[in-house]
Amino acid sequence: MITKKEHIEQLFEMIAEFVPGECTLFMIGGGALMTRALKNYTKDVDLVTKDDASYIMVDNALKEAGFKPTIPGDEYSRLELSNIYVKDEFRVDLFSTRVCHKLSLSDGMVQRADFYGQFGRIRLMICSLEDILLFKSITEREGDYEDCKNICRSSIDWDAVLDESVSQSKDEHEVWITYICGCLMRLSEDGYHIPILDSIKRMNDAFMKNWIEKLENYRD
Repeated sequence: MITKKEHIEQLFEMIAEFVPGECTLFMIGGGALMTRALKNYTKDVDLVTKDDASYIMVDNALKEAGFKPTIPGDEYSRLELSNIYVKDEFRVDLFSTRVCHKLSLSDGMVQRADFYGQFGRIRLMICSLEDILLFKSITEREGDYEDCKNICRSSIDWDAVLDESVSQSKDEHEVWITYICGCLMRLSEDGYHIPILDSIKRMNDAFMKNWIEKLENYRD
């Protein structure tokens, strides 16, 4: 359990000792919300790299720093992680370019991210609230829905959320739109104003129609 921003900084100082080259990391989960004063603690630090080379470098650095790869539990099923890295109170989820094999680290996400700090050769960026909301919408971990509610209480650019959803839905991994639609519908039912909900529902309906047609063609 991480309860202070200083603990996050300690984590990256620890990892940076073993990173041999320059790399940029994007923090997209509870740790990112802590840096934006929207969360008091986090169980996981979710990190995304821009390329496979950076992923391999950080993977090796985590292991050299004493982190132990651990097989994820059922609550991590949607994330499709191969390992979680654990050391003391720190737990790191590391993704290469695509989160949960579905949500890509797009150019828009990179542009919206804010610089947090330089730790040795690691340049740490914090993803925007809009992109954290998308990430939290497609996971099933304990506390993620509460984080979505906290984000909705903040001032966010809903047009950016919709534009990113449209852009991400243009490839073969668009099944994640069903997860986002479900989360936003639940938020709406709980009293939150979701101005893009009708648009997301239409995207979800289009995906489901296409999926059913493919299934019927396969059966034929």
